[in-house]
Amino acid sequence: MSHDLGTRIPGKILKELGEKNSDRRNSVIFLLSQSDSGYPHVALLSPFQVLCLNQTRMLVMVNSFSGTNQNISRNGKGTLIIQSLPGVEYVKCSFKRYIATNSHIDIESETLFLAETVSVLEDFSEKAPLVSELLFNAGSVEEKYSGNFLRMLRLAREEKLF
Repeated sequence: MSHDLGTRIPGKILKELGEKNSDRRNSVIFLLSQSDSGYPHVALLSPFQVLCLNQTRMLVMVNSFSGTNQNISRNGKGTLIIQSLPGVEYVKCSFKRYIATNSHIDIESETLFLAETVSVLEDFSEKAPLVSELLFNAGSVEEKYSGNFLRMLRLAREEKLF
């Protein structure tokens, strides 16, 4: 059963996905949106695509040609499911496309969204805690993902988003 944590991103996640941690793990982050036909749509993101700016705001990078981009551009809503053993955090957000005003950094084929938390829930079971998380093999994509993340981080600093 989930527990309401309010609107603030927990410290552990803020540390893992924040500015000072450029060494991202290969843990899958789920982004749920709603398709134009009303069905849930799930995107698999990497920690390289999410940058916590503070306890209530994040930059989220999604593929410009994806259904997720279309969905959150259309209705401005999504939920990030972040694995945080022994459970998960559901971070419900409002999304707005982010257009840089001070930076000229381009992240090819990606769209940036400023996500503001609406609600944060924690879900875990003391009787049946999660013991492992879903990971992706970063071998063939780590260089590209890391490069995009470092460009997003530099953009956030130039835009003074922290």
